[in-house]
Amino acid sequence: MNRRLTALAGLALGIAALTAAAGFSAPDSPTLPGAAVAHDDAALYKSLVEKAGPSIVTLKMVLKFQGMGDEGRDHEVSGLMIDPKGLILISNVMIGGSARGMTITPSDVKVLFANEDESSEGLKARMVVRDSELDLAWFQIDDEKAKDRTFAAVDLSPSASGALGDRLYTVQRMDKFFDRTTYVSEGAVGGTTAKPRKLLIPSGFQVEPGGAVFGADGKVVGVGAIILPNEDDMDMGSPGQMYSRTGPLILPASEVRSATERAKEMAAKGEGDKPANP
Repeated sequence: MNRRLTALAGLALGIAALTAAAGFSAPDSPTLPGAAVAHDDAALYKSLVEKAGPSIVTLKMVLKFQGMGDEGRDHEVSGLMIDPKGLILISNVMIGGSARGMTITPSDVKVLFANEDESSEGLKARMVVRDSELDLAWFQIDDEKAKDRTFAAVDLSPSASGALGDRLYTVQRMDKFFDRTTYVSEGAVGGTTAKPRKLLIPSGFQVEPGGAVFGADGKVVGVGAIILPNEDDMDMGSPGQMYSRTGPLILPASEVRSATERAKEMAAKGEGDKPANP
C-alpha cells in the first residue's frame, strides 16, 4: 500500500474517530428568541427519544483493506433503522468510504440494539449498496433469527422545516463507556448551500454522520453527511482540514429518501457493488 492510499484510508478512519469523540458531550443549545414560548422542550425531547431512540443501532464489523489479504480492523459505527424489515442507513465515510483509490470492504457485520449488552451476539447483516457522493451506505439485516421480526424504524417522510433559523434536533447515543445513553442535541439551521447540492448547515450543535435530524414537528429534516471535495475541487488545505472547519452537514430528507429507493432497486437487481448515484 503506497503512502497516499495509506493517508486516505487513515483520513476516513480518523474522521470516524474524530466524530465519535464529539459524542462524549452534548454542545450547549443556542438561545433563540421565543424558545420557551414556542414549545415545551421537555415534552419534545421525550417524544424524540421515544420515537428515534429504538431506531439507533450499533454495527460491529471488520473492515478489510484492498491488498492486505484477510487481515482487517475491528470497527464500530452507529446506524439508523429506516425500514421495519431491517434496512439500516449509515455514513459511508464512517466505514472508510472516502479513501479514494482503495477499496475498504465491511465484513462479519453484526447489529446490536439499545437493550442489548456487549455479550450479545447481535444479528447478522450485510452491506447492500453504498453511495460515496451522498455519503450514504445501506445495510440489510440478514439473519434467520430475525426472519419474522419487525424493527423500530424512523420514517424518512420529510419535515416542513429546513429554512434559515428553524430549530433542529438530533437523537444520538453515547459510547459504551456511558452505557450508550440516548440524548438530544438542539440547534438551528444556520445556512444552506446550493453547490455541489442543497445542504443545510447546522448551527450550535454537532450533527452525527448518518444520524437523523428532526424539526420541531418531530419529522425528519435530513441526515448528517460528510460531503468532501476531490483534490481538483479543493480551494485550499486538505479534505481533513475542510472537515475540521465544517463538520458534517445535513442532507435533506427528500434526497435521502430518493437515494434509498434507488438503493433498494439496485439491490433487487444485484447491483449492490455499484454506487447508487443517479
